[in-house]
Amino acid sequence: MRSLRVRIALAYTALIVLAMTALGVVLLGDEDRRMRAALDARLLSEARLAGEAAAPLLAAGVDPAAAAFGQRLGPTLSLFGPDGTPLTGAADGTPPEVRAALASGSGQATRRDPATGRRTRYAAAAVSRDGRMLGVARSAAADSAAGAAARRIALVVLVAAVAAVAGAALLARIIAGSVTRPLARLRRAARGLAAGEEPPPRTPMGGGAEVEALTDAFDEMGARLRENLATLAEERSRLEGLLAASADAVLALDAGGVVRFENPAAMALLGSGVGRPFAEVARHHEISGLVRAARAGGRQVAQVRLDPRGQWVEATVSPIRGGGWAALVILHDITDVRSADTTRRDFVANVSHELRTPLAGIKAVVETLRDGAIHDPAAATPFLERVDGEIDRLVQLVEELLQLARLESGAAMQMASVRPRALLEGCIARFAHLAGRAGVSLTLEAPADLPAINADAARLEQATGNLIHNAIKFTPPGGAVTVTATHGARGLRITVADTGAGIDAADLPRIFERFYMADRARAGSGTGLGLAIVKHVVRAHGGSVDARSTPGRGAVFTITLPS
Repeated sequence: MRSLRVRIALAYTALIVLAMTALGVVLLGDEDRRMRAALDARLLSEARLAGEAAAPLLAAGVDPAAAAFGQRLGPTLSLFGPDGTPLTGAADGTPPEVRAALASGSGQATRRDPATGRRTRYAAAAVSRDGRMLGVARSAAADSAAGAAARRIALVVLVAAVAAVAGAALLARIIAGSVTRPLARLRRAARGLAAGEEPPPRTPMGGGAEVEALTDAFDEMGARLRENLATLAEERSRLEGLLAASADAVLALDAGGVVRFENPAAMALLGSGVGRPFAEVARHHEISGLVRAARAGGRQVAQVRLDPRGQWVEATVSPIRGGGWAALVILHDITDVRSADTTRRDFVANVSHELRTPLAGIKAVVETLRDGAIHDPAAATPFLERVDGEIDRLVQLVEELLQLARLESGAAMQMASVRPRALLEGCIARFAHLAGRAGVSLTLEAPADLPAINADAARLEQATGNLIHNAIKFTPPGGAVTVTATHGARGLRITVADTGAGIDAADLPRIFERFYMADRARAGSGTGLGLAIVKHVVRAHGGSVDARSTPGRGAVFTITLPS
């Protein structure tokens, strides 16, 4: 695209060329007509003078004398008789200008001369005396005489036009420069503003009141643009901060279903997806169906499970109008909520089941005593002892439930430096009497120089005690329970091994669940919470617990705690 300066110069030049062309056409046309009129007048005058000179000869009728006289007049002059017969020259017939002169006294014509091949202009005048037509005298001249004059004028006009064009171009450059220089400065300022640069201080631009008004408008526009950009940048920063801090996965899709934005939570949940189709990123037909339904009928909400990740999310898809986005997808992780809900239902069911047995036993005993057994001391005593045992079981169940609830709620641990051997010696001493009554040997194998660890002594003693108590309970008389403690690269390892009946392979993966009791354990008096407490205590210390067993050859429980 041509610049404004070039367009102004071209406009000025075109105007001058047009004016000079029109002037040249008018001058050339007028001069041509004037020169031809002058040529015709001269030729007619020459013809009349020649006619007056030849009149006496033509009146005497002496044609040879008239012919001789015509020869002396020269090649441009010729005589014709009263009937148009040529007396001189080699004219073929009567020319039109001669006939016109015979008819009206004078005549003009222009035609190509057969002898020279050039265009020639002719003028003829009638020769008469005393009212009697004596003949016609004719004068001729080349038509190029008028053309030469016209060419001289055209040359003058051309030179004047070239000079005018050069002057117009110079003047146009000066005038255009006075307009374009301020505009160029405004253009540079606009590009700098678009690039984020600060505009130069306000200075007069020149170029007239219009350019100054344009400069003022540009300065005002620049100030407002900077304010708007600052506001947009601040709002964008806030929005990005909010989305980055959001725990929910947020994705924006365009009309083609391609991901155009995702926050860090979305990347952590689904991986990087910007520029990829949402169906490929999510790989879940139900969520993809929600996107299609939202675009057709409005906001959609559903809870779906992300396989194979196993996470549950609440997917909310809302249509968006404008901004290049077509839909907004929000995925709220509800895995913990659903897990807690499932755990709560299982917990209520398990507690109800565990409470039903002792309560039913107590109710049966009370009904028996009410029916008259209370009046028989020999019969009442066993029933009362059974009630006492069931109540002890209920108390143990409630206490263990409270302990488990505190552990699962993240109750603060009373961490302190603990000597592992001293703690294990206390456990052995506490369960020595129980082991003796069961006919089971209980031994400790631990070096005296075990390094201290940072732990909650009461909780750790409870967890270890639960393992020792279970080992004694499920080991037949004559068996052995061995508690071993070692320290290695992974930290402290406490192992409780027994020679009891062992645990079936089908039960082994579930023994740390609440209220889960293997078939062998159901015959005992446990609550099914002891190993669950062990698991939560060990995890609260940042450690792990596992079990290995071969049915009929005992079981081995190992607690690993970091140093």
